Amino acid sequence: MLSEKDLIKGCKDCKIKAQEELYNLYSRKMYGVCYYYTSCADDAKDLLHEGFIKIFDKIRQFKEEGSLEGWMRRIMVNAAIDFIRKKKARPDAVLDFTVEDSDDELSNVAEEEGSEEDIYFTQEEMLDAINKLPDELRLIFNMSCLERYSHKEISVLLGIREDTCRSKLRRARNILRTVLEELHTLKLSVQYKN
Repeated sequence: MLSEKDLIKGCKDCKIKAQEELYNLYSRKMYGVCYYYTSCADDAKDLLHEGFIKIFDKIRQFKEEGSLEGWMRRIMVNAAIDFIRKKKARPDAVLDFTVEDSDDELSNVAEEEGSEEDIYFTQEEMLDAINKLPDELRLIFNMSCLERYSHKEISVLLGIREDTCRSKLRRARNILRTVLEELHTLKLSVQYKN
């Protein structure tokens, strides 16, 4: 196994063995990033391969000042944004970045009044809830909450206003809260039956 420095050098020199090793080291993590944005296994696989092609094309631009994984995540996220834009361009797909105001914020449903028992959500349940978001809301939610992009960065990357970004994030949180409240209620009813 090559050191990270040798791995980067090998990829910059277009060495197949180094590219294979980089892919094997990071493909699972990067697949997770792709799946967050597509919520479809087939699309995530396609996006993963597109993203690695971009990584190998742009590896010479990596200055080794930050983490390699962070740099790769950025490329995957940008590939996901391109994927969503292409999907938006299809006549059968609708992505709407118009502003809809709402001041509600995501709340922890397990701490609501009347809830005496804590309910915890598994990673799979959280992913399922996020995947129920419409594409444009899931994109903004993932970029903000999972990738930690600022509203300004998101607005620049998506070509929308910052207030639109904030509004869409609030809307995504509201939908997630509703989905999690329903799941919470279901889990409580199952607990009380047992």
